[in-house]
Amino acid sequence: GDQLREDEPTGSAGVEPPQVEVGDRVVSPARRVQTDELVDGGRSLVDRAARELVALLGSSGCGKTTLLRAISGFVPVRSGRVLTGTREITNAPPDKRDMAMVFQSYALWPHMSARKQVEFVLARRGVPARERRAKALELLALVELEGFARRKPGTLSGGEAQRLALARALAGDPRILLLDEPLGP
Repeated sequence: GDQLREDEPTGSAGVEPPQVEVGDRVVSPARRVQTDELVDGGRSLVDRAARELVALLGSSGCGKTTLLRAISGFVPVRSGRVLTGTREITNAPPDKRDMAMVFQSYALWPHMSARKQVEFVLARRGVPARERRAKALELLALVELEGFARRKPGTLSGGEAQRLALARALAGDPRILLLDEPLGP
């Protein structure tokens, strides 16, 4: 669960709240999940440099998705800080964090074609209209969906939808890419 208990301490008996570094750095989200266990056991510090892959492992319901959502700004962090490098982004909205998240459900817009899904992100980033189509097609080719530009999500297989979600996330050229259940359901 994503339900949090605000009335409980984030550490116990001298144990520091959880600290996780992703990309440059994410420090101490200090979130309790409904199971009363601290995300990541309350003790670990994972230090990763650029271009490294970090995997969060744990049983179902332990808070992996909640942690990713806190890092990406989709749920509030009640205690602790989220940093990228030296820049604190704890209270920054998701679109100001220079990161992208591919959700478990992929969160594709059912009314938009594959190309339009990617172009939407490019438009939000200020890419001129004349460049968006070419860049969107380039990203679709990168994930081996070059022939799928006009297809809508409902016509895609699970793997194709997953790759489209990845292309859309990459369109924002994020510094940090968060993947929730990236190997499928």
